Amino acid sequence: MERAFTALRGYARAHNRRLSDLARAFIDDSEPFPGLGS
Repeated sequence: MERAFTALRGYARAHNRRLSDLARAFIDDSEPFPGLGS
């Protein structure tokens, strides 16, 4: 869980996105996230 949070937080910071918005889009699968796969 910590690794997932760190990855999402890093992606959000690198793409100037709010972490909560990014997490929602990731869960909803409403947009692709290149480089954030398993």
